[in-house]
Amino acid sequence: MKKPSEHLIAMLGQPYDSRRVQQVLQSFGVKRMPKASGYFIDDIIWSVKSSIRLDVYRSPKIHELTGRDDLNMDEWMIGAVHFLAPGSDDRINTPFPGQLPAGMTMNSTPDEFIREYGQPALYEEGEWLGGSGPFWLGVNPASISPLSMKRTRTTVQ
Repeated sequence: MKKPSEHLIAMLGQPYDSRRVQQVLQSFGVKRMPKASGYFIDDIIWSVKSSIRLDVYRSPKIHELTGRDDLNMDEWMIGAVHFLAPGSDDRINTPFPGQLPAGMTMNSTPDEFIREYGQPALYEEGEWLGGSGPFWLGVNPASISPLSMKRTRTTVQ
């Protein structure tokens, strides 16, 4: 049986359905998930009770980020799933309560993550609007515009 975190990860790139997400998070006491709304092409859906943040996008933003053009213009798509730790937002007081893939939890040590997933590539040299230099590779790729950054070389620390 899949863990809730695995179900959420499997929803990446799929249409956002608040009822379906609520069913996955039901074991954490989530009774309702908000619908995506807004005038913009992206939105953030919070579930404070389960310490989850979903970034959802309309078709034009997904097209800009991935090149996909086969999507319904009115549909919201799940672009990112964030399993949050305490302090990630002033509403979040507890970490994501479930297990992450590979048996990890939000309380796992960095050494456990490195043992499971390998040594991270922490920095990369790059250019962006207004400057250049190293930047953290752990950022959400969906938050980086391909037009604002150009890769120049990679440095593994």
